[in-house]
Amino acid sequence: MSNIPVVVLGIKRKQKRVKDTVNHLKKVGFKNVSIYYGYDIKGGNPEGLTTSNVIMYNQKKILEDALEKNIPQIILAEDDVRITKPTALFKHLKGGIRGVDRLVWTTIITSGSNKGATGGNQLTGYSKRGMINTLEIKGMGHMDMFLSNRLEPKEKVSGPYGIEYLYPEMRSKKDKRGMIKGDLPAHTKSQFEAEQSQDYDEGKEPVLKTKTPIAHRRYK
Repeated sequence: MSNIPVVVLGIKRKQKRVKDTVNHLKKVGFKNVSIYYGYDIKGGNPEGLTTSNVIMYNQKKILEDALEKNIPQIILAEDDVRITKPTALFKHLKGGIRGVDRLVWTTIITSGSNKGATGGNQLTGYSKRGMINTLEIKGMGHMDMFLSNRLEPKEKVSGPYGIEYLYPEMRSKKDKRGMIKGDLPAHTKSQFEAEQSQDYDEGKEPVLKTKTPIAHRRYK
């Protein structure tokens, strides 16, 4: 169990997903879980944000709020995270969070311009210093790539202690390449991720694939 505050980022038109994730996190042992309904680019988009930077925009807002309230550490969750190794995760968190600690992620990119970067940002912990360092990153883009490539000092990559969960209604929607369509055009998913989610639904232990052998073109 953990008393570290967890904030689940979601959007109001997907409230069921957010609430399902909050219930899941409470069930596995997080005692302090709240919701942040973020900026939705499909809601008029006066800020002119894109699919590439809207999550970073929202997560920076959460971190700014946490610093303003003098919260010493915080965990940010996306509305598609599922914890599959709670015992290991809570053991890891007992010592607190230092800097920026990626807790649930999907891949370590092994080739291309982002070689070595960590893809996926489903659950990430921040100490106060980690929040400050993240907010000092210049520019806007994919949060996971910015944390891997621009954060100083470097992030810590732990686990992963869970998976990116694909909801059942998402798993049959595929594009011309056979990739599963995400909620946004840039957020395609693999069949492997669908199989992980199916295993989770069936009560099986999902295999945690941690490397992708090709360049992750989505981030170029």
